[in-house]
Amino acid sequence: MTSPKGISGCTAALMVVAIVVILFTALAAQATQTSFVTGGKKGGSYERWGKNLTNLMRAQGIKGAQYQPSKGAQQNVQRVKAGEATVGFTQGDVLMAEGAQGVEIMGALGKECVFVVVNESGIVQDEDDLQSEHDGKAPRIAVGGKGTGSQVSWSYMSKLEDGYKTAAQDYIGGTRALGKLAAGQLDAVMFVTAPGNLNHRLIAAVNGNDKLKFIDIDDSDLNDDLPSGEPVYTFEEVDTKEGWGGGIDTICTQVVAIANVEADEDVLDELSNLFLSNAAAITQ
Repeated sequence: MTSPKGISGCTAALMVVAIVVILFTALAAQATQTSFVTGGKKGGSYERWGKNLTNLMRAQGIKGAQYQPSKGAQQNVQRVKAGEATVGFTQGDVLMAEGAQGVEIMGALGKECVFVVVNESGIVQDEDDLQSEHDGKAPRIAVGGKGTGSQVSWSYMSKLEDGYKTAAQDYIGGTRALGKLAAGQLDAVMFVTAPGNLNHRLIAAVNGNDKLKFIDIDDSDLNDDLPSGEPVYTFEEVDTKEGWGGGIDTICTQVVAIANVEADEDVLDELSNLFLSNAAAITQ
């Protein structure tokens, strides 16, 4: 016969197991309810937008809304596609470069444009010069660090226009790249940012250096469509400085919010509502 002590010990063990199972189930349920917002680098627009969106989601009662910093547009697409984040921000061309399968565009939040800078006395003076060798030498263009929005944009542009593949890429950016361009160590520098901000650090740096200038980027081969049917790039005239003659013709791409199509239906519905009715609050 089993002793009362033995029965008590078995019962206690079963109770411990039951408690562990209940806790594990609760934690798993909580994890599935977590809605991560993948943003951007510290100080950037995507960081600000991501934190604004997280606060709005919490205010609307979306459980477990949390903000994740990221390296930028490319990592945001990768996280959302993998289900590591529910929603994030990216450029239209970066989305196409990474592949739009498994994501849903929740809304458009503005645009970013391509800016290409050259040396006034360098071998690259226009867009065609980026697509040609010069005395057997390929032009060198700095496109930003690997995985940055500008680097992925250049890669995608090169898929649409094979001529850009002629240029050798340097994976540096910012004022460091502009300094090398002014010193003749590079032939061009590309960066991507929202139009209209003439106080932008890089735009101001170009305008403050007589050796540097912007060039047009308007190759007709840069045509493609987003899954929504909208063009990946629009061809626009963008100001680079105040006054007459202070603009360039270049390409711009939408900044979009994307979500994982397998996310909770209620969360997707609320996100859609937020981007429809609170876009200004998200991007302020």
